[in-house]
Amino acid sequence: MQVKTFTGADNKEVLERIKAELGAEAVILDSKTVRENGRKAVRMTAALDRLDPDGGESPGGSSFLSPAAQWQREWSVIRRHMLALMKPALCLDLLEDRQRAALEYLEREGVGDQALLEIFRHLREKPGASVLAPLAGLTPVKPWGLEQWPQRLHLIAGPFGAGKTTTAVRMALALQKERPGIKICIINADAERGGGRLLLKHYAGLSDLCYHEAGSAADMAALFADSAGQGFEKIIMDLPGLGPGTRLREAAPLSTLGRDRTDQAALHIVCAPHYTQDMQMDILERCQLDLPASLIWGKLDEYGRYGAILNMAVASGLPVSCLSFGPSLLNTLTPAEQPLLWRLIFRHELPAREDGPAARCA
Repeated sequence: MQVKTFTGADNKEVLERIKAELGAEAVILDSKTVRENGRKAVRMTAALDRLDPDGGESPGGSSFLSPAAQWQREWSVIRRHMLALMKPALCLDLLEDRQRAALEYLEREGVGDQALLEIFRHLREKPGASVLAPLAGLTPVKPWGLEQWPQRLHLIAGPFGAGKTTTAVRMALALQKERPGIKICIINADAERGGGRLLLKHYAGLSDLCYHEAGSAADMAALFADSAGQGFEKIIMDLPGLGPGTRLREAAPLSTLGRDRTDQAALHIVCAPHYTQDMQMDILERCQLDLPASLIWGKLDEYGRYGAILNMAVASGLPVSCLSFGPSLLNTLTPAEQPLLWRLIFRHELPAREDGPAARCA
């Protein structure tokens, strides 16, 4: 990280110098008015986070990015402390009234400091811009569907209670609706949990989906051979829930996936909007797999604040693929689109259902 202090006659001059020397990605750590040679001046301390040359993309990409070395984990902790120090320098009075109102609203919704600072920087650089412009850059979408997600194997992961079992069935139903007659196999890879097993088997039967169980390496190898013979176009696997301290890489069913299968696989992490930032970072840390990935937001009708959606997108760089809500299976999962996210965050409006109008959360 590069840290440097700049002094100038006014805010505009100093910000221009920071941008010229450190670039547009620099963040302001401190800003104050001082006196130099009997005149008032502005002094700002700015920092630039130099990315690991092998580290990959910035937020907004579609591949799963996570710390690959110890120094990156340490920097993550340092960043959080720095953001806390930077927060007082977030002078909303420098923005237009409508921009300031939008940022104040996002803060009340639980949007974290990192996202707020990114939005603030964008708005300061482009006076008059809508707050939706930086939001779109921070929260990419990749809607669930056959064209956007051509992989044959789709792994559904998440902590216990996130709703991943019902989400797996809903995703299969969405594909059936998109292409009637498509052959889909649902795999229960969490055979130890009897309740979840019965639920998934019941849902699969109601939805005309093929159902299999695979709790071991041998089961998985046999299942893939059988599914290839039956010509399944899509395989949706409900992975074991992430218990305390467990990692996705350690899940027994995944240990048998050879390179020929992971090349045609994608990971989807099911989240709920009530997760704290600490919970979000813990989930991302334990869901590390070298696969194309997405975020799925479930149980949206059970909570009335949605800042976590933006926080998780900024922390992971992953696109949102699905929005899910409600207790039933039909018409309760919607491929993600940015207008749907904005209505959810700013108006607490759930996606419109085909059997009724859009619902509002309390």
